[in-house]
Amino acid sequence: MEENLEKKIINAYFVEKYAEIALLMLFLKEEKRKELRNLAAKLVLESKEHENSMREILRKMHLSDYSNKRPDFKYTRESIEKNDFNELLLTLVKNEILAMNNYLEIYLKADRNEIARYFEDPEKEFYSVLMEMVFEELDHAKRIIKLIEKIRE
Repeated sequence: MEENLEKKIINAYFVEKYAEIALLMLFLKEEKRKELRNLAAKLVLESKEHENSMREILRKMHLSDYSNKRPDFKYTRESIEKNDFNELLLTLVKNEILAMNNYLEIYLKADRNEIARYFEDPEKEFYSVLMEMVFEELDHAKRIIKLIEKIRE
């Protein structure tokens, strides 16, 4: 497999994990803001679905060993408490946009012949999964931004 594509797919998986952790941080930190906490909980569940989709893609491409070698995201209960609320919201939006960009880049740059070697139905199992996640990540970013607007009012 093309090494660059392999790295992009593995990176996309880890960005999704990072986004999920940041959302969990928000959920843990914001006990008083019920609407924000509810949104974080919903987005964590949706991010978990994306993580599972990426794990399935990694498995089919024989890259599943990488899903166990996650980097240390350096989050502890103390670091959650120290994080600035506005910085955390900004990080959430950045994570969603980065994840969207990763999925879109893989979608556009993946060699169709190479992808066909790993999937029985590449359109259904790979390309449509990526494109669905592109739109969902965009939706996540928009939902967080709308909530930021509401909070600022």
